Amino acid sequence: MIKIFTLLLLLFFAGFNFAENVVRIPAIGRPDTLTVTQKHLYVTEGATVYVYLLKNLELIKKFGKEGEGPQEFSLNPYYYRGGVLLNVENSNIYICCINKISVFSSDLSFKKEVRVKSGLEFIPYKEKFLGYELINEGKVTYRVLNIYDSNLNKLKEVFRNEHSVQQGKGAMPLGSNFFFRTNGNKIFVCGSTEFIIDVYDNNGKKLYSIKHNYEKLKVQEDFKKNVYNFYKTSRLYKQNYEWIKQQLRFPDYFPAIRDFIIDEDMLYVRTWNYSEKEVEVIICSINGNFLKKLFLPIISNDSLNPYPYTIKNRKIYQMIENEEKEEWKLHIHDIYDTK
Repeated sequence: MIKIFTLLLLLFFAGFNFAENVVRIPAIGRPDTLTVTQKHLYVTEGATVYVYLLKNLELIKKFGKEGEGPQEFSLNPYYYRGGVLLNVENSNIYICCINKISVFSSDLSFKKEVRVKSGLEFIPYKEKFLGYELINEGKVTYRVLNIYDSNLNKLKEVFRNEHSVQQGKGAMPLGSNFFFRTNGNKIFVCGSTEFIIDVYDNNGKKLYSIKHNYEKLKVQEDFKKNVYNFYKTSRLYKQNYEWIKQQLRFPDYFPAIRDFIIDEDMLYVRTWNYSEKEVEVIICSINGNFLKKLFLPIISNDSLNPYPYTIKNRKIYQMIENEEKEEWKLHIHDIYDTK
């Protein structure tokens, strides 16, 4: 009897951290990104945007197609996983493609579009935009993060680092990272192989850095083989595989930070320590205080990327493909043990 009771306790607490809900999402073929707000769930697939009510996951609108006109989006297969980027700010929906940003109201009515003058990726921020561009100075290529006005005129450089692809030196897919996010009046930038996230105010003035002592992982041969196989079989890259194979250069160690997500007052920093069914995540407060390290149930799609996921209100949302049934399901995990 005692053994049975102990087993029940173990099962209860094993499920306490990550209670899961799984919902089939019809009509999706190959999702690129996933965005969650208080009321809606947005899925992008190429140039198409699917909008669902979060409370019951009912599809309420599907819009967008590839093209140059209003509510049409130009795609480049080598940016954004081949699709558009969607962000929500001040109740507006912003959809970024390679040559413009389209703005929709909260009821999904088309408002306007802003043409991209230069730069590669933009997110809305306080009636302005953050975006980055590639700049060549001598023989060095830099990724430069800038603040832009509402018409995408460049106002100020915030941060730069050396691009992972340099002429004559090949490409290091695991080289120095480059991620930028916003929260309130702050800009968060990761551009180092170390565990460092620099924080700026809304005018681009540096406030502080978030640092954590992290023992980086060595890049193993099995991982390299998996990366080569990814490029060999990827629908985006396989036609250029032989050229890519010659360009790839691997560092000795993984960067400390793979990516990070901000959810309310916490940072979820994903590392390169992962298995097929879980990922190591370092959780910090928005001010940089270390809270804890967890292995979260974020499923990997390949050696370089997880299936599309996000974290909102201490829940993990992830679209995962069931290849046998050729369908996609939304997996929702509650994260209780984060403080």
